[in-house]
Amino acid sequence: MIFACTSSYEPIQFESYEYEASVTSPDGGMADMTLHIDIPVGEGEVQNRVTEGIRTIIRKSEVGQELKQPVEGSLKEFGDALIAYFQKGVESGEVEAGGLSYDLSIECAYQNPHAVFFHVKDGIYGNGGPGEGVKVVRLSDGRVMEGEEITSIKADDVIKMVQKYGSEEQKDLDAAFLADVAYLYPTADSCKVLYLYGAHFWNTIMISKKDAAQYLTDEGKVLFDINGESRTDSKKTESDVQKEDTKVSAEPGRGELGIFDLRGSVKECTWGSSDNKTTRTFDKDGFWLTHDGRKLNDLFPGGVERNKDKQIKDGWADGYGSCHYTYNAQGLATKIVEDGSERLLTYDEEGYVKSEVFTIFPEVGDEESSPEVIKYNYTIVEKDEIGNWVKRKDQRDNIETRTIVYY
Repeated sequence: MIFACTSSYEPIQFESYEYEASVTSPDGGMADMTLHIDIPVGEGEVQNRVTEGIRTIIRKSEVGQELKQPVEGSLKEFGDALIAYFQKGVESGEVEAGGLSYDLSIECAYQNPHAVFFHVKDGIYGNGGPGEGVKVVRLSDGRVMEGEEITSIKADDVIKMVQKYGSEEQKDLDAAFLADVAYLYPTADSCKVLYLYGAHFWNTIMISKKDAAQYLTDEGKVLFDINGESRTDSKKTESDVQKEDTKVSAEPGRGELGIFDLRGSVKECTWGSSDNKTTRTFDKDGFWLTHDGRKLNDLFPGGVERNKDKQIKDGWADGYGSCHYTYNAQGLATKIVEDGSERLLTYDEEGYVKSEVFTIFPEVGDEESSPEVIKYNYTIVEKDEIGNWVKRKDQRDNIETRTIVYY
């Protein structure tokens, strides 16, 4: 979670209320429900305003309108009522089942002294996925701001943003499927755009605050806290803006760079010496494109399954079985299972791999052999200007090197 703070502004802390379960109806149909609500911690006028804003989001949501029950008290009690009605309703046949999923997620994406921005997933669906969007709770009165009150984005605007800031894959998508359904919310130094492609697919890109300002109303500029920054940005050179964007994107856990201990706008990484090297390429959002020249659909001909952040969760390769990736909340891979082996990775406070437990399992049917376990502790010897390590050593002083090319 990212916060923008001033000397007089104390960010609101949140705790997550989560529920996930499947319930069977009388006729044997199944219904799933996923509920995630970020609840303000502590007491005070601001917390009360944000709480009321979250209530408004729930009441107006598709899932909330279907499942809400009148309830007084905390947001947790409100969530408990939704769950109880869902369970009772499906079991009694009052709530529709038959392979439907009820999904409501209200997650704090950003906050500043003027507003809290919630990334909302909401919908009852059998195919595709829930609708996504950004709801903005204004701190002065707790009112939920509607998109057209703070932004003005047309389909042509989305096309322009994708062509300027999108990955090569995003640029290649048919522009006819891009609608004027797009949401903005700020981050620490730039702005995230969430836009709809087709009927169900949501993509994200990062744009500069200078570009974001042109799509904001006067109210939007206040809430985004960039009223003065748009004037300051106009004095910056293109090189300055590129440097700021690189700094933002150099945070760990971006796209699928977290699988490979990389950060920043990495285009290509060659790992190892000339006689034993692996080269991987990535798009501008940090997602994995090729492995030694092979595209992912060649590397995983059996297909891939992705998590909610679009990172590869499972990949099926004909030659040696499947691969599985587990990530932490920061988007860094903590467990990698592939080709009869398992890697468990731990990270330091800055998000660099500090240790690894590498286990090689016996072949199937070999009941006499035991797994081989190798432990590594890493020390970074040299970093580049972005912050990626280009040379590191293990506890036995074995040296690894990398050559990295950026966008």
